[in-house]
Amino acid sequence: LLAAHSGAEEGSYVHFNAAPFDRDAVIAVAEDVRALKGGDGALYPVQQGADGPICRVGSIPAKGWAAFAPAEETAPENRLTISARGIETPFYSVSFNDSGFFTSIYDKEAGRELLKAGKLGNVLKAYEDKPMNYDNWDIDIYYTEKSWLVDDVQSMEWVEEGPVRATLRIERKFLHSTIVQNIRFYADSRNIDFDTWIDWKQHQVLLKAEFDCDINANEATYDIQFGNLTRPTHGNTLWDVAKFEVCAHKWADISENGYGVAILNDCKYGHSVREGKMTLSLVKSGIVPNPVTDQEEHTFTYALLPHLGGWREGHVPEAAYALNIPVRSVRAAGKGEGLASRYLTVSAENVALETVKQALDGEDTILRMYEYRNCRGPVTITLAEKAAHIYECDLLENPVCELETDGHSFTFTVKPYEIKTFRVSAR
Repeated sequence: LLAAHSGAEEGSYVHFNAAPFDRDAVIAVAEDVRALKGGDGALYPVQQGADGPICRVGSIPAKGWAAFAPAEETAPENRLTISARGIETPFYSVSFNDSGFFTSIYDKEAGRELLKAGKLGNVLKAYEDKPMNYDNWDIDIYYTEKSWLVDDVQSMEWVEEGPVRATLRIERKFLHSTIVQNIRFYADSRNIDFDTWIDWKQHQVLLKAEFDCDINANEATYDIQFGNLTRPTHGNTLWDVAKFEVCAHKWADISENGYGVAILNDCKYGHSVREGKMTLSLVKSGIVPNPVTDQEEHTFTYALLPHLGGWREGHVPEAAYALNIPVRSVRAAGKGEGLASRYLTVSAENVALETVKQALDGEDTILRMYEYRNCRGPVTITLAEKAAHIYECDLLENPVCELETDGHSFTFTVKPYEIKTFRVSAR
């Protein structure tokens, strides 16, 4: 149904992108496909992955789709070089120790080391977690007083290598629990992904992933719904001390002038940043009121994203959306050429189109967007399909005023972090 709706020719792999930004994506392909070809003629090589063939395709439009046709096999250069305890990518030189923790992440584009001298990255650490109240919710400030490294490595091996990505699989034991991570490095992305599976058996133990970064920043920026906020990275006052654990949605970032690093996640929302050390809470396992909280299996992904410039220049929100909203892929039978289309176009880079939905009364289409870079200015929305009326609405979808339109576009002014809702009527 999706392939037919796109209008793409038979044989194309059609990828639908529900995120508000154009993006690349790694997708699975059939065994008989050797390469994919985009509508612009670009060729994308196929790699044999651990679970089947994969391909990284580019330029999938926001709130739209792109089709890629099977093509003749290419002979791409493999830009990922694996060694016994490290890997070289177009972006980084990375090394590990025997516990699988990062001992170095050298950013080749920036010409600098990300980790502090003698410190480690992706350290998995378990803390005794016995708060005075609200066991399944609270983390008390004294939790750091008792901890254990999760360094009992059962196996560590490279399970993927090719022109798309390389994957290091590490299995660890912690008491009665098992942790398996597929650490993915890409030839065409600055992301370092940590696909994680945990079989958790412990109680009142807080599991965290930690990166000790050499970044000078007094504040960290945290993603929230429809925006972001900052919190201190120090404990200079009692107010600052109390902010040792911060809730965030899709990302947290620290940046100095010209360089920074973000941790992205797809479902883990407890962050802590203190003097360059970034941590992400993975499992809490309290016992009150639910005595078996967080027991058994967990599957999730978090990612490290070092970047040039601040979080705006480093396109951190865009990368976080891509991690949280995977593309949907379908294939028709036969052969075809690549096409691309989008439902609408947003002229301003600082505005994210969060929602396209049917109106509550079922008659029109609702567009909800927000400004996320603390900017203001004019924004033009261009629709693929003709509209008779455009109304600005409140959050309950009640029309406030009608906007001028030529049937395909309309313009408005947005303020910093403002949420805008519009109702598009075809008649």
